[in-house]
Parts: sequence; C-alpha cells; structure tokens
Amino acid sequence: MKKIHGLLGIKSFRTKNIFKHVSSSIIFQIGSMIANFLIVPLSINYLEAEKFGVWLTITSFVSWFSFFDIGLGNGLRNKLTESITKNNIEKAKGYVSTAYFTLTLISTSIIVLFFFINQFIEWDRIFNTSSVSEWLWDWTAPSSNTGDVTFYVSSNHANGNGTTSSDEIFLSQHTFTEDNGASVSEQAFSAQTASFIAETNELFIVMNHSDLGLLNVGLYDINGKQVLNKKKLMLSSGENVLRFKVNTSIDNGTYVLALKQGGEQITEMVKILR
Repeated sequence: MKKIHGLLGIKSFRTKNIFKHVSSSIIFQIGSMIANFLIVPLSINYLEAEKFGVWLTITSFVSWFSFFDIGLGNGLRNKLTESITKNNIEKAKGYVSTAYFTLTLISTSIIVLFFFINQFIEWDRIFNTSSVSEWLWDWTAPSSNTGDVTFYVSSNHANGNGTTSSDEIFLSQHTFTEDNGASVSEQAFSAQTASFIAETNELFIVMNHSDLGLLNVGLYDINGKQVLNKKKLMLSSGENVLRFKVNTSIDNGTYVLALKQGGEQITEMVKILR
C-alpha cells in the first residue's frame, strides 16, 4: 500500500484514508457483481427456470417497498444528525419515534390490504406459472382377460380460507379398454385438470398430448344438451393449457366435459358454481 501511495504521490493522512476506503469500496463492488453473476446459474439449477422467475419477480416487487417510506429515511437521517449536532437529544428522540410510527403504520396498512385482496388474486396467472400439482403412484395392471379398467378420481379445489365455503369437488373417470391394449403411457392424450374458475368465468383444462393433433371440446348438461362447442383446436406435443369463456346464460350445475381427439375420447365431470 505504501508503494501505491508513493507512486500516486499521496502523502496526507486524510488523503490516504480516503484512498483506502474508496479502494475497498471498489473491491467490494466488483465482488458483489461477480457474486450476482454466479448466483443466477446456481439459482436456476436449484429452483428450475419457472420457480427462479417467480423468485426474481417477488424479490423485485419487494424491493419496490423501499419507495413507501416517502422520504422518511433520508429525512430522519438529516434531522437526526442536525439534532445530535445541536445536542438536542429530546428532539432527536421525537424524530426517531415519529418516523418509526409512520413506517409501522404504512407497513401495517399494506399487510392488511394484501391479506384482503390476496383471496381474489390468481397469482399463477399474474406470474404466468402453472397451477397444476402432480401425484404419482405405483399401479399393477390386472391379469389378462379381466375386462376394461376404470380409474375414478375425486379432487377438491379449495380456496384456502379455512372453511368449506366456495370449495369445489370435481369427479372424473378414465377407462382403458383391454381390447386395444392401451395403457396410460400409450394414450394419445390425457386430461390432468378440468375445472371451472368462477372468478374469471372460464373453463380451465390442462392436457398432455403425445403429438400434434386436433381436439374437439364439448360441454353437455345432464339432459345431454350441448352448451359449449369448440372444434379443431390445435394441440402441441406435451402439456397444453386451454381456457374457454363460459356463457353467463349457462346455469350453475354439474356438466359433462367431452374431449375428443381422433378415435379417442375422455369425459370429465365439471361443476359450474358462480
């Protein structure tokens, strides 16, 4: 360090001290930049791309809250320094207590507002993420010549408010015929989720498809009357998310959702409750 001071012609103690702190600040800033570059690939590998995007969005959103102090932080620093310089301790205490009370009031208001509007917000749509959960289980196929195999599925779409209000029960069944030797992995397409979203008045369907193809969607009431018809919807290979607006003239009740692709058909029971 002395050699550097000599090369730069720094002799004053104050100048040396300033140089020391500036140099340390530059080193720490460079280290911070390197750490930020390294943390991105590490975070993506640990969280996966979708969760990393959500985490990055949330941290960016939280950083906006620094603006909610409406200048109280800088104002407190200036006034506190002025009061301490004038040895006015009582005034300094008043500035500190007032600033903290105001910030607490603002934070509490934001928290209360968040808990109120949280139940009305679809975070998966805002963050553009998938809201589908997966459950895996082992299944042993029966011996041959035992007939068709039918899976019955029941699920509860809960809103998380701690009560049974606005919760929705969905029932579905999937039959695999023995004649064509079909198995779960050999089906051209399968439905993961089929439900009605009351907040947006939409039919929400998540499907898996083995290849490109056209899908026909029909919604039928208990009398067999078709109330919704969508034809020749292009499906891509892999997961497909479909959303359809439901006409407000359609009454609440239980409906049969028919998904047809080629020679295969899947039916799901969907409850429409507004």
